[in-house]
Amino acid sequence: MDGIVFGDRMNLCYTTTMQSFKSTFCGRSQWTCAALVVLTLSACSSVPRTPYMGGRVDPRAVFAPGTREVTDDVSYWDGLTPEGGPVSITVNLTEQRAYFFQGSRLVGVALVATGREGFGTPAGNYTIIEKLVEKRSNLYGTNYDIDGNVAKEGADVRLHPPPPGGRFEGAEMPYWMRLTKSGIGLHQGPIPVPGSPASHGCIRVSKSVIQEFFAHAPLNTPVRITY
Repeated sequence: MDGIVFGDRMNLCYTTTMQSFKSTFCGRSQWTCAALVVLTLSACSSVPRTPYMGGRVDPRAVFAPGTREVTDDVSYWDGLTPEGGPVSITVNLTEQRAYFFQGSRLVGVALVATGREGFGTPAGNYTIIEKLVEKRSNLYGTNYDIDGNVAKEGADVRLHPPPPGGRFEGAEMPYWMRLTKSGIGLHQGPIPVPGSPASHGCIRVSKSVIQEFFAHAPLNTPVRITY
């Protein structure tokens, strides 16, 4: 979903507060009730939205020819040093960026696209528990008909079975680094609009630096996902 999304906290504030005010005050005076409604709306509008659940589309985004991915002028890799210490990764959901550290030194930055509205990437502390250079999703991908023609892109096998005689092909997720048994991980993937989530919950990492992140983050590397 594009644009600003206020999230569940806004709806909860409005609903619960209005119900309370109506039951308590609105039977007494219509002027009292009207004034309290205005105050309620004002107070609820100040509730902070979940910052990463739907961002503004960046009008400066430039797409690489023939792709759904922007030209990346943010990501970089400086490299490790022999005496630099252990590595770790921090993923910032608000900024939609990943930071690769060696000790306390920042050695790499990546544009990322985390889970969009309804598929939020869970914040928390994790470690890399599996690494695969080549992987495909077993849930999301493309359905093909019996003749090999595309029947449905963006298919969810739980909702969109392939047509009779056809097949499902999972989306590519190269340089896979698993964080949870439920299927959350880092992998190469398109970044449609910088700063806006786009995935089904995984952390898509820019192709500009994913190979360096993958090569230098061994199993058990700490990964912190934060706002």
